[in-house]
Amino acid sequence: MLKPFRFSTKHLGRLSFISSLHRSRLISTASSNPVRVAIVGSGPAGFYTASYIQKSVPNAHIDMFESLPVPYGLVRYGVAPDHPEVKNVTNKFESIASHPNFNFYGNVTIGKDLAIYDLQANYHSIVLSYGASEDKKLGIPNESLPSVISARSFVNWYNGHPDFANLPIDLENLNSDTAIIIGAGNVALDVARILLMDIEELQKTDIADHAVKMLKRSKIKHVVIVMRRGPLQVAFTSKELREMLALTDTEFKTDRNILEHHVNSAKDELSKDRAKRRLLDLLLKGIQQDSSGAKTKSWTLKFLSTPTEFLSDGKLCQGLNVEKNEFANDGKLQSTGLFEEIKGGIVLRSIGYESTPIDEGIPFDHRKKIIPNDTGRVIRDGAVVPGLYVAGWIKRGATGVIVSTMFDANETATSLIEDINAGRSMNPLDTELSGFEELEKRLKDEGVQTVSFSDWEKIDKLEKLTGEAMGKSRLKLIDVNEMINTATTK
Repeated sequence: MLKPFRFSTKHLGRLSFISSLHRSRLISTASSNPVRVAIVGSGPAGFYTASYIQKSVPNAHIDMFESLPVPYGLVRYGVAPDHPEVKNVTNKFESIASHPNFNFYGNVTIGKDLAIYDLQANYHSIVLSYGASEDKKLGIPNESLPSVISARSFVNWYNGHPDFANLPIDLENLNSDTAIIIGAGNVALDVARILLMDIEELQKTDIADHAVKMLKRSKIKHVVIVMRRGPLQVAFTSKELREMLALTDTEFKTDRNILEHHVNSAKDELSKDRAKRRLLDLLLKGIQQDSSGAKTKSWTLKFLSTPTEFLSDGKLCQGLNVEKNEFANDGKLQSTGLFEEIKGGIVLRSIGYESTPIDEGIPFDHRKKIIPNDTGRVIRDGAVVPGLYVAGWIKRGATGVIVSTMFDANETATSLIEDINAGRSMNPLDTELSGFEELEKRLKDEGVQTVSFSDWEKIDKLEKLTGEAMGKSRLKLIDVNEMINTATTK
């Protein structure tokens, strides 16, 4: 019988030396020229992918393209304004951007200002990480009413995204003091919290000024969150739930019988899932808190309710019609044939985001709403497209949090690095490519003003200074022209 081999410190040192030597040989023999990498999108997926490449490919020159003049994508425009600790990840991104072989080019839209084939001609590898920019829809009557909006649009509105700053959101002249949110994920709870939160606390954050003004006049006192399934299927986290239960002057309501029945029926399952058990314990404690009716605001979690129609007076939404569901003996969800009308002046869909194609030259799965790939390598007609990669939501669908994106980016970067080491790329690695230098001339001729990372830092500095004078963490610029003027001022 063979004895297991035991590594000593000496062995580990030799292995480490051999491994590093092998790595350096692969990289150095692949090309002595710069490895040109273009990354499309400046959110977490793009920055984390860049970081992994920087660590493993010393001669990588990374150019990051962003359609807006400002970086950070979902961190800037998707994270709730009262969650500044989540936004601290930008400190890491600043470090990545400070690398001498990294360049940021804001205000450049791939698919409009430049085509994908422009990048293919000037780079060895391209990483697509532009996220998800559309909303899933329910496909039920009256969904196009003006007071039926997506949670994505609402989040972008209160976070100061330039494309949503002028969204006609009116929370003052509603026919009801109730808002309805369809969906029970973290985004749904973010939206509910913003609608019910003490405005004095909220205005200290980096929330957009136009949102503060409207929320001060808001008529909303009650929020009803509607979900198809039961308590065990809620998609929000305990952290988000605790924040909702801690809202001042706000009562939590739900059907106690449904909650207790589902929890008691799933004791075996919950004994193996501590995170879900903790979350459901929080819900149970929440309904046991003060329910005297003395509080002026409330939020309600309505289980087992499928939206069937948005109620309308012919012009505006009056609420939502839902069909009640139940779980059959086989565990499958089934309708009961019973209906309920929920009155409300505004309805927000929070049922997920979808990605869209940005260029005809990029394969796209219109059913899954992602770019088809294998561990980040883009696939066309069953074959890998050399040098073309994908990361983030456009790779796996709009799910997960920033940590999920970090692991996802690592997988994509690993595929790219393996291919570089093996000499696989869009253009031969021994070909010296100009990267952005060639494209810059065209953009200037077409009147496109690019924004560098140092230009962005001027915007960043102004936003912080302006916000500080107002008692806020920052006051975001929301007009693209103002951003560009600030960025390009000497």
